[in-house]
Amino acid sequence: MDDQRPDRDLRELFDELRTEDAQAAPDFPTLTARARAEGRRARPVRTKRLLLTGGLLAAAATAAVMLVGRAPISDEGFEEVVTAYASDPLLGAFRSPTDALLAVPGGEIVTTIPRVGDVSTVFGVSGLTRRVN
Repeated sequence: MDDQRPDRDLRELFDELRTEDAQAAPDFPTLTARARAEGRRARPVRTKRLLLTGGLLAAAATAAVMLVGRAPISDEGFEEVVTAYASDPLLGAFRSPTDALLAVPGGEIVTTIPRVGDVSTVFGVSGLTRRVN
């Protein structure tokens, strides 16, 4: 059983290192007290006030930008923006390489609204009609 000797030697060496490290390490309460003392010196009250003021100013600027009234966009303008976004890869449009696999014959039936004649009924009542252009 001579092959067990290197394991014992290695275990003893690790135990010695662990003991040395434990003796050199400061105790936890002393370490936390030192960290608290350094933390108080590192950030005085003036810095805290400056951070609070900066945060409030950033929040106020964000609120001002969000509340500034903008003219409402027309439906046509909105459609143009959406079309540009959907077609331009620089704006974020993405076309999957496998999109062509989803284009099946007769797929337009699912994506179009059927239309019969020039006049449609309103709410399914034949007397109420509106002209469809």
